[in-house]
Amino acid sequence: MFFAEPMVMHSQQDDGRHWLTTVDFPPMQILPVAANHCRAGHFLARVLSMKLASGEGVPEELTLTRADVVDRTPELAGEAGEVRVRFEMRPAPPDVQGADADGDEDEDVEFVTPVPPSSWTGGYDAWIHTAARRLGLDAPPARDPSGYNGEMAEATAEVQRRLPGLRDRFRTGLGDLKMGLKVGLPTRSGGLEFVWMIPLEWPVGGPIRCQLMSEPRDCEGFALGQTVSVAERDVMDYVIGSEGGGVVDPGLSGRIAENYGLMIA
Repeated sequence: MFFAEPMVMHSQQDDGRHWLTTVDFPPMQILPVAANHCRAGHFLARVLSMKLASGEGVPEELTLTRADVVDRTPELAGEAGEVRVRFEMRPAPPDVQGADADGDEDEDVEFVTPVPPSSWTGGYDAWIHTAARRLGLDAPPARDPSGYNGEMAEATAEVQRRLPGLRDRFRTGLGDLKMGLKVGLPTRSGGLEFVWMIPLEWPVGGPIRCQLMSEPRDCEGFALGQTVSVAERDVMDYVIGSEGGGVVDPGLSGRIAENYGLMIA
C-alpha cells in the first residue's frame, strides 16, 4: 500500500451509479454501485484494500468479518456475519467516466475486482448492501438517483418531529457539546442555500435566535457571525458534537448525501 490509509477515487456515471477505484498496486475497482451505495462501495474498497495489504498477493477468494474493519466503529449492532469475496481481474466498465488519469479508457489496464461468490444469486447491488451491513455499515437498500429528494424530504420531516426533544436538550444544557442547526436561506435567484447556525436562545414555540457559523455565498443580507432569528419550521437538520470529542449525533441529511456520493466520509 502506497499510503498509510487506502486512497479511494470516485467517478459517477450518467445513470447515477458510482465506480470506485484505489491507487494501490495492483489497483482495485468496485464495479459501479447503485446511486445511493457510494458510501458502501467506498467502505468496502477501504476494508478490502487494508485486508489485501496485510497478506501476500491477491487470493482467489477470502472471507471478511467485522474483525477486519479496524478503522471504524460499527454502526449496526445486529446483522454481523461473514462476507465471502471472490477476486477477478477485469478492465474498467466500458461506460465509466474517468477510467484513467488522462480521462481516456485504457483497455489494457485490469483491476483487481471483488465480486460475490459463485453461489450468490441476489445480484451485485444486493451483495453490496448485504456485505456492508454484515461488516457493520448501515447501508440502505439500492435506489436510483430519483430516491434522493424523497429521502431528504423524509429526513427533514423526521428532524421536525425531533425538534421538541432537541430544544429541551439545548435548554437543559449540552455541557462541552455544541449543537448546530442546518437552515435554508433565500438566495438571490429564489432558491435556498443551506448554512449552519449555532442556537443562542431557543424559547418554547420559537423563534430560535442563532449565530451564522458558515459563510453564505449567494444570500443577500447574511454574513458569517451574524445573529439571526429562525423559525422552527425552517430547521432542516442538526448536528451535536465538540472539537475534542467529534460528532456524537450527526443528524440525518449528511448520511444521505454520503450515500449518494455528494459528500465523501
